[in-house]
Amino acid sequence: MSEIDYVVPDLTIKKETTLDFYELYKFIRDWFERNNYDFLEKEFISNEELKGTSISIRWKPDKKLDDYCKAFIEIKIKVNDMVSVIKDKKKLNKGIFTIKFESYLEKDYEEKWEDKPFYKFIRTFYDKLVIGDKFNKYSKHLKDETYDIFNETKSFLDLQKF
Repeated sequence: MSEIDYVVPDLTIKKETTLDFYELYKFIRDWFERNNYDFLEKEFISNEELKGTSISIRWKPDKKLDDYCKAFIEIKIKVNDMVSVIKDKKKLNKGIFTIKFESYLEKDYEEKWEDKPFYKFIRTFYDKLVIGDKFNKYSKHLKDETYDIFNETKSFLDLQKF
């Protein structure tokens, strides 16, 4: 089984606002494409409720760093009480938006070191002594990218004034 090292366990943005939900979706997706992540949408659930629509989305974009390690920035978007509104002849969405970011490194993602107990034992030393500095660089870079998408998303939400 691969090993996971959490780099940024939880960053959250919560805001009640009016925006074009499609533009938010596109903005975040474009960021991952610009930064060479493979984009994977794991979940999209939409429910109609009395107060409005409730949406839950989970994305799990990943980037292969080398043959042994992958970086993930997992994003969960939850929208409550979303209703459509028209402002300046433009259809927008009003609701309570919660966006959570979590990032981690997955080591031995192809599980090549899992065949025998001896390989697992050797992998521990390999991770700590041989390529430990490489993981520190990967962790710092992933942390910087996580805060970058977090801050850009926050800015996007603050700039969307309707």
